[in-house]
Amino acid sequence: MKKIICLALVSFFISCKKESKDGFTPTKIDSLASISEVENFIKPFDSSFTKYNYRLEMLKDSTLSMQPYCKGDFDNNGYTDLFVAGKYKYGRMYPYAFMNYGNDSINHFRLHESGTDLIPKVIRKNNHDLLVLKKGSKFNFRVDTLIYKYRNLINYNSNPKKYNIEKITFNGFNIRGEYEIVINQNHKATFKLSKGINDTLYHYKAERGLSSKEYTELIDLLNYMDFPSLKEKYFERSSSHIMCDLTISYNNGKIKHIFDHGMENHYSLKALYSKFEDLKNTVQLRAAGYSLISEQDD
Repeated sequence: MKKIICLALVSFFISCKKESKDGFTPTKIDSLASISEVENFIKPFDSSFTKYNYRLEMLKDSTLSMQPYCKGDFDNNGYTDLFVAGKYKYGRMYPYAFMNYGNDSINHFRLHESGTDLIPKVIRKNNHDLLVLKKGSKFNFRVDTLIYKYRNLINYNSNPKKYNIEKITFNGFNIRGEYEIVINQNHKATFKLSKGINDTLYHYKAERGLSSKEYTELIDLLNYMDFPSLKEKYFERSSSHIMCDLTISYNNGKIKHIFDHGMENHYSLKALYSKFEDLKNTVQLRAAGYSLISEQDD
């Protein structure tokens, strides 16, 4: 009898160990079961949620009512993450992701998308939780399937390809001026800023080498999104004053050019722009001369 009990206990502990390794580790997010519980959970993570009355409301999908939040292990680390599609007091929708790393460690970030109603849900594919967002804009109805990779939610690609990327040139434009980043295969990055004041254009410049990690993450992201298959022009139906030109040289001189008005039209591209912004913030620009704006127009 003692042998049977002993064997049963051993079997139980082995089973528990296997479940702990292969399954999910429950955290506070797993217990959230209502809109009010989700709202109370997220409030401490961002002061703007209380200050500007961020709230969750049931969403309409045709005649169906849908929850404004969903849960899934988006980064496949064994902990349940949370996605919410809520609105501030002004009525515009701002979606947020709360990535769960266990031990009460939560990293939250806002998807760049704002002002457009989204219907979120989670699907399971290839042993991975994917986030599906149905965009309800009457001008731009679409459904995006997203995966968490490279520290961002990006468009899911079931069959990524690999290209020999030789050079990346990014030109960003807004009402304050133009910003250029050029990255070569030798990991060297050049940063240039041109800023107009009255009739004069002031130029700034910086250079630095990218770490192997920084460079590899950029290349892997571009390959994962299969950049040659993307459209050459993206337009946002708004009065946005920001836009960019992205030029990628690859595979012995082939060129892929993408113009993006609004820079809010593709989740993988938005993740790429975010990485360019992070790189820009690592350098100290120095003055590199000036020119008359009229000279630029000639």
